Amino acid sequence: MKLSDYLQILWRRKLVIVLTVAATLAIVFARAATLKPTYTSSETLRVKTTTIGSLDFLQYDVNYTDRLMNTYAKLANSQPILNTVYEQLQPKEPVKITTSVVKDTELLTISAEANDPVLAKDTVSLVAKQLMDQVNASPNDANQIATQVLKEQVDRLDKELTSARSDYGGLIAQYSLDDERVTSAKREIATKEQLYNTLLTQYQRAQASAAITQNSLSVVEPALVADTPSSPNKPLIYLLGALLGTAAGLGLAIVFHNIDHRLYSTKQIAGVGEYPILGQIPSVRGARRLMVNAPHGPVAEAYRSLRTNIFRIKQNEPLCSLVVTSTEPREGKSTAVANLATSIAQTGRKVAVIDSDLHHPALHKLFDLPNEIGLTSVLAQEATLAEVLQNTRVPNLYIVTSGPSVANPSDWLASSRMNAVIDQLIKEFDIVLVDVPALDAASDAAAVATATDGVLLVIRRAGVREQELKAAYKQLEDANAKVIGVVVNRAEGGRFNYYKPQAQPRVNRTETQDPTENQKAS
Repeated sequence: MKLSDYLQILWRRKLVIVLTVAATLAIVFARAATLKPTYTSSETLRVKTTTIGSLDFLQYDVNYTDRLMNTYAKLANSQPILNTVYEQLQPKEPVKITTSVVKDTELLTISAEANDPVLAKDTVSLVAKQLMDQVNASPNDANQIATQVLKEQVDRLDKELTSARSDYGGLIAQYSLDDERVTSAKREIATKEQLYNTLLTQYQRAQASAAITQNSLSVVEPALVADTPSSPNKPLIYLLGALLGTAAGLGLAIVFHNIDHRLYSTKQIAGVGEYPILGQIPSVRGARRLMVNAPHGPVAEAYRSLRTNIFRIKQNEPLCSLVVTSTEPREGKSTAVANLATSIAQTGRKVAVIDSDLHHPALHKLFDLPNEIGLTSVLAQEATLAEVLQNTRVPNLYIVTSGPSVANPSDWLASSRMNAVIDQLIKEFDIVLVDVPALDAASDAAAVATATDGVLLVIRRAGVREQELKAAYKQLEDANAKVIGVVVNRAEGGRFNYYKPQAQPRVNRTETQDPTENQKAS
């Protein structure tokens, strides 16, 4: 199948698609209305990660840092912290806490989702505080001990140095500078000062090293109360619903196409049988479907094209009588008879129309004629043909209406009297058109068809199924009826071509063998 074929299928099933999308969106809207809004609040922490080495050369352990970040992320969701949060806040509804590590950074994001925006903010702030308290309260034990020992040594040496300086001052007051006791005290002070400076330097470096190597957490971006809900994302839900509905509608359209065997195009109808499409009648409603009410409209042009094609296809054979039928009722058969008769009468031919659809007569209504007497009156020998033959407002066009209803109409139409009526009208008129019931409604069409020169089959596009059309063809063939062609009613808009399966050439309206065809162009 071509792309255009698929587009035609979708266009035909547009109602299915629209209804499916509408139903899906209705369900989505109804479901979305019941969803409670969820608010998300987040707090970002910076993790000061551990270094290795000394103050002279620092090096970051990347693997350890990754493990540390993941550890903190797990701790934030640990049960002790969650228990503390629930004990302090006592939320009436569950709160979802999530953590994430920002790649290639020292940032850790903690998020809380709740139906209350204030609860979400308070929860994430409390989780972050608990985590920071737990992490920052755990110093590096080794560094702490070393620093404490150095501090004690520095303090002790400072006291000793103070005492030595005091003793040195007393000795200077009692003895001369050259005295051995003064000299010895001076050397002791110098030794203690050197040792004190060394220990003090070591203590200061130990303090700096502890500060550098200490893991800690700090707030970079505090949590705020969310103004808008983070979920549900209703626009996205509606969009996905529309997409889902569209996909479902397209799928249903294809399914319905596969199980529906109606013929939706003139091309499909032409492909069923071997009979040519003589006319394509556009869809027009109301009074304009009759040529007499719209002599220059598309319907009139279509029937003029049909008239031309009928006489062209029968140019080598006389065409004095023609049966018009359809595969099933309500396919526009009677309207086709009225318009075709009008079109032929406009060329100057005398046309007689017989309404032999005794089940559902319609021609008297189309031409606004009385129907107290008619065909059944003649067949019952209650009136003569001349008495029931009525003039119409179309010059050269006469009609024999159906007349009063009778029982067993098929028996009446199959009688020799019906053949006699047709033969008598053929003698008096240039052409006789006979409107008979639809093929699937009665056997009348086959009975009358054998008494005429041909059968014209009216088919409503998108109304008949392939098997029904094949059965109609077979019914006519079994009755030895001469089917001259098909008229497609409610055809696709466009040109009114004569064509036959296997690419028959197009026929122009001027291609006719009848010299009277152009006498009265309307």
